[in-house]
Amino acid sequence: MHAAVRHPVPDGDGRFAYGGHPGSGFTRDGLRLVRHRRAGLERPTTSFANQTYTNEPAHRSIPRLGVAATLGEWTGDERLRQPVFLGMHDGEPTRDV
Repeated sequence: MHAAVRHPVPDGDGRFAYGGHPGSGFTRDGLRLVRHRRAGLERPTTSFANQTYTNEPAHRSIPRLGVAATLGEWTGDERLRQPVFLGMHDGEPTRDV
């Protein structure tokens, strides 16, 4: 099972920049939940202001889902280092997560 959630970082101009992607920590149930929650939020283009590259084909969504993740630290270029997916937030706006 391969999965990753791309993490947006506000860029100061009201847009999102790519900040990394938790690729570990997923369970089969967690992956099903992510798929269910993003149904209907798909979009053909990225919501990130900067270009992102993925190891697998990406499923792009409107950024409305809150995801909990741990990380080792932020890198100097505002990327997640060693992020691990923990789960989804219920009902919290993404700006508050």
